[in-house]
Amino acid sequence: CEADCATCEKNACGAAGQTCEDPKTAITDAGDWVCQCAPPSTDTAIGAAVAVCSYDECLANSETCTNALQMCVDEDPVATGDWECRCPPPTTGAAMAGPVAVCERDECKDDAVCTQAGQRCVDRDVGALSLNDWGCECVAPAVTTKAGAMGPAECSNKGECAFSPIGDVCAARGQVCRDPTPDPTAGVSGDWLCECIAPAQGASSVASPAACVLDECRTDCATCEKGVCVAAEQECVDEDQHYLPPGLSSWQCRCLAPRVGTAAQKPAACTVDECELHGSTCAAAGQDCVDVATSTTDDWACACRAPGVGKATKGAASCTVDECEGNAGTCGRAGQTCVDADLSAGATGDWYCACPAPST
Repeated sequence: CEADCATCEKNACGAAGQTCEDPKTAITDAGDWVCQCAPPSTDTAIGAAVAVCSYDECLANSETCTNALQMCVDEDPVATGDWECRCPPPTTGAAMAGPVAVCERDECKDDAVCTQAGQRCVDRDVGALSLNDWGCECVAPAVTTKAGAMGPAECSNKGECAFSPIGDVCAARGQVCRDPTPDPTAGVSGDWLCECIAPAQGASSVASPAACVLDECRTDCATCEKGVCVAAEQECVDEDQHYLPPGLSSWQCRCLAPRVGTAAQKPAACTVDECELHGSTCAAAGQDCVDVATSTTDDWACACRAPGVGKATKGAASCTVDECEGNAGTCGRAGQTCVDADLSAGATGDWYCACPAPST
C-alpha cells in the first residue's frame, strides 16, 4: 500500500474513495493488498481492483419510515439516494429518499362484487383510514334506483334488457345490456347487446356476451400501471388481459434489453451480465471477462489469467508477468534481490538474482 512495485496498489483504492490495507508485508506475500470500502460498507477486493461497495441505506434511514408505520426499502444497495418509504399492504404509496409516503387504500382495486354484477365500483374516499365506504353503481343505459352499500346496486333498464333472463346474460359476465330500440311499439326484438364496461374494451355482440379485454398497461383503471414502468425506463407487460378477477393486477414491469428482470406491479430490479455480450472479446485474447456490477453498464473488463497480471475496462488487457512474485524467496534467502527485467507476458525465464550493492 505504501511502495511502488509491479504488484503494488498504485493509488487504485484511494482514487475510488477506498482505503488500502496490506495484512502481510513480507516480501513473499506480494499481491495481497486489499481495497476496503468506507463504512458502513464492509466489502473488499483483494490485489486486483477496487471493491464494489454496497450500502443498505435503510440502516441509517429506517426510523424515518418506521415512525410513520411504513417500511424502508433499498432495492439497489450499490446505488445511493434511492431508498424509499413504502406504505404497508393493503395500502399503496411510496416516497423516495426523505419524506414519508402518502398512503391510500382504494377498496375498489380488488373489486369482484361490482364487476361480476355488471356494475361499477366506487370508493368515495381512498384515504388509508377510510374503510367500508365503497359501493356499486349501475352502468348506462341502466339507471341506479338504489345505490349499493358494499354490494350491488338495484338497477332498471329499458326494452328487452328489462327482462331478467336477457339482462342477466350480460350481468353474469360483468357487462351491461343495451337495447337500441327500447320502444315496444317499434316492433323490433332480438337486437339487444352486451357491452363492455370501461375500462374493459371489446366488440359488442347481438344477443350474446361481448368479447371484453382489459390491458392494464394501456388503460386507466384502479389496478392499472399508471406510468410506473415507463418512469423507471421499463416496459409494461400484461399477459393476462381478462377483465374479471384473477386477470386484474396482472401487469408487470419488464427491463429493456440487454437488461433482464421483471416485477409484479412495481419497477423491476434490472441486471445485465455484460460478459454474455462481450465475453468473446476477452476469450479471443486468452483472458477472462469480469462484470463488476450487474446493476450498471459499461463496467465489464478483461482480466489476465494467472500468472499474468492486468485488467482493462471494455477491452483486452495488456498482461504482465513478474516472475519475481514466485521466485523472490529464492533470492531473498541468499540475501539477494530478484529482478525481472521484462514483465511482458511473453517473456518468461528471464528473472535473475542480483547481489546487493556494496555498503559504503
